[in-house]
Amino acid sequence: MANRCSSCGKLCALNTEDPEVDFDSISADARGILVKANVTLTRVSECCGDEVKQATFEPEEPITWDKLDGIEKHYNLETGEPLSDDHELDIDEGDIQATERSEGKGRGLKSFYGFEVGFVVRCSCNSSEALYEGSFEDDMQASHFEEIN
Repeated sequence: MANRCSSCGKLCALNTEDPEVDFDSISADARGILVKANVTLTRVSECCGDEVKQATFEPEEPITWDKLDGIEKHYNLETGEPLSDDHELDIDEGDIQATERSEGKGRGLKSFYGFEVGFVVRCSCNSSEALYEGSFEDDMQASHFEEIN
């Protein structure tokens, strides 16, 4: 399906904007923590910069207690509860970038657009100490992006 710019009506090429990332939540239990995010990729027209297509991803990563460096100083590992009110897990964004790849050749060529997002888990009592560094990555075939009207 051809892409048309909503401003000028021309057939247009699309560019991918930087991903928008919102870390939804971080929760803890007796097994470890769960980091959840919401990532939106928007493709814009090359001619006017209008938003044409969009995809939303909801990555999550379960992290067991043994992968969190020094967590026992901050949380009770049996219950998943903080040791005091001073201890709350925070997420800091790391590097964020859009990704692009192709599969196949000729008329069978498929384009995929996605993201890579790094993150760091820290405790609010000592924000300089990284307890865990991780990343999310995913992509979607271009034809599966939703049209924006």
